[in-house]
Amino acid sequence: MRNAAIGKYKYVRPGGKTKGLHIVMAEKAIGKTLPKGARVHHVDYNKANNICTNLVICPSHEYHMLLHRRTDALNACGHADWRRCVRCGKYGNPEQMSSYQSKQKNTAAQYQHHECNAKHVKSLQR
Repeated sequence: MRNAAIGKYKYVRPGGKTKGLHIVMAEKAIGKTLPKGARVHHVDYNKANNICTNLVICPSHEYHMLLHRRTDALNACGHADWRRCVRCGKYGNPEQMSSYQSKQKNTAAQYQHHECNAKHVKSLQR
């Protein structure tokens, strides 16, 4: 089950421009503006917890999603590198699953248990 985000983002207006407090705190920690495309990840998934030890600066959206995927897997099954089956929702070793690339641009590969894929294919043939 995916960890739900807790709380809401807090916003401030430094210099008259509205910015997320988490972004302001991250920029303060590194002493400069975040690079283009960077994202700020809340380790505890609490958007209102903006202490520096709870924030991770990610170089891209894709890396931010990788952190979420690995954290969700670790919390769900104890294996950060296992993947969630798109058919049954259970986690499994990706080396023992089939994978395919989604047609959507910039998305991670989708994984499914061999048994789940077989059931799916069989259901399409009915």
